[in-house]
Amino acid sequence: MGRKKSPRYTEDESPNLRPRPAPRPDDDNSEMNSQNANPSSQTELAAGVDQSPPSQSSQPAGPASMPAAAPSTTDHILSELVRMMAVQQAAIQASNLQMQTFMAQLAQFQSAMYEQQLRANGQKQKANPPRFYGRQDEDLELWLFHIEAHFAVYADLREGNDSRFVDMVVPVLGTDVMSWYREFKTSLGVTPRTWQLFK
Repeated sequence: MGRKKSPRYTEDESPNLRPRPAPRPDDDNSEMNSQNANPSSQTELAAGVDQSPPSQSSQPAGPASMPAAAPSTTDHILSELVRMMAVQQAAIQASNLQMQTFMAQLAQFQSAMYEQQLRANGQKQKANPPRFYGRQDEDLELWLFHIEAHFAVYADLREGNDSRFVDMVVPVLGTDVMSWYREFKTSLGVTPRTWQLFK
């Protein structure tokens, strides 16, 4: 229990077996200067006190230690952000308006196409157009009226200055009237066979 402590060796009685290097003459001067320059550190070392130098990190970092941006720079950045957001908002509104316009045009176009298809289907679902054979008991004016009513969807072709409407009507002509039509077509030559001429 009561173990004796071994005595400390002094500098001269060091247990180190290596020989101590001999000091150089110029080292003696530098040691003397360092001892004279820093006497407090010598006393601390002699006392065996292990103190660390006070660190700068232990001091609280206040707002003064952080580099603060100049107020004008911050104001400039904020104004730029506000301006960019306003430009972006305007672009989004313009895009929305353009999309609404496009959707309205598309709906209008689809409605027109639907109506045109309904009219065309209605015309197809009607009974076959009345035929004209050219007999004495047939009324030519009534047949022309029925043909115009039957092909009412193609009114723009009927009023046009070409042969398309007449070409649509020709298949409903009887055999005798078809002979007349061939003579009519030959007599016109390259002149368009308009509905007005045909009537």
